[in-house]
Amino acid sequence: MCPWWCGRWRTGAGRRGPLWPEVASVDTSGTLQAAAVQALAAVRFGRSLSITLALQAHDHGARVRIVERRLGAFRPSRALILHPRTLEVLRPLGVTDALLELADTAPTVGLHLGSRVVETGLADLALPDTAFPHLSLMRQTDVEKVLAQALADRGVTVERGTELVTARDERHSARAVLRSQQGTEEVRCLFVGGCDGPASTVRACAGIGWHGRPYTEEVVLADLELTGDSGRSGAQVFAGRQGLLFLFPLGEQATWRLLATRASTGGSGLEFGQPGPAVPCADLQQLLSLSLSL
Repeated sequence: MCPWWCGRWRTGAGRRGPLWPEVASVDTSGTLQAAAVQALAAVRFGRSLSITLALQAHDHGARVRIVERRLGAFRPSRALILHPRTLEVLRPLGVTDALLELADTAPTVGLHLGSRVVETGLADLALPDTAFPHLSLMRQTDVEKVLAQALADRGVTVERGTELVTARDERHSARAVLRSQQGTEEVRCLFVGGCDGPASTVRACAGIGWHGRPYTEEVVLADLELTGDSGRSGAQVFAGRQGLLFLFPLGEQATWRLLATRASTGGSGLEFGQPGPAVPCADLQQLLSLSLSL
């Protein structure tokens, strides 16, 4: 087993960022934000959602700006499955054909229950009321590329390196303050929207608040190569007393993406969305060994 990167998510009504072994610090305080001039989308963190919001607003006649504090794309992909309803919602935006070209629409899964392995498929789910009766395996980063290209085709590009500093409601409109290397800019618009999680700037400015607490489990993510994988090709799921372990052939830096649940090791004193220490290679090997030995 050779991990290219590995990380941990603290799950709950807010998730900790992935933890990279080679990076001392990663700024996750502002992912996608967005702002607009006549209607707007101001977005951080929920990248696919933020771009979809901007696409919807644009297609309904709004002039839209979408800004992101980060200079580059955030890795790794956390979501790996597109559901039928998601494709239905995205269909009016004209992006489903491009998405399906990149997706595995007939994925197979090996479900490991102790010594038993049950092979199953996730296509043709007997859903007669949808044009997409299947689960589609696809990296979140690929979804974002398709959505971002659709937005660019409409003449709107993501303004990277631009941060939403504050926003305020003025009854019949809103004002947003944006900050970039070019300086500070105040924008007046009809709406400011945020998809930036529990630590949302938009949420804080609107006084919405957030109530919740972490789950007692955390999710470990890693891209890795496996030795002695017996020629596995489809997704593999291991269910045991220690939790669930998934292997998807969708790694970004290696062949396999590992996703496993385990009891939380406790808080690291960081806010949700902030990175913590990398998961040691020995821990990944232990997770795999426990799953394979059930």
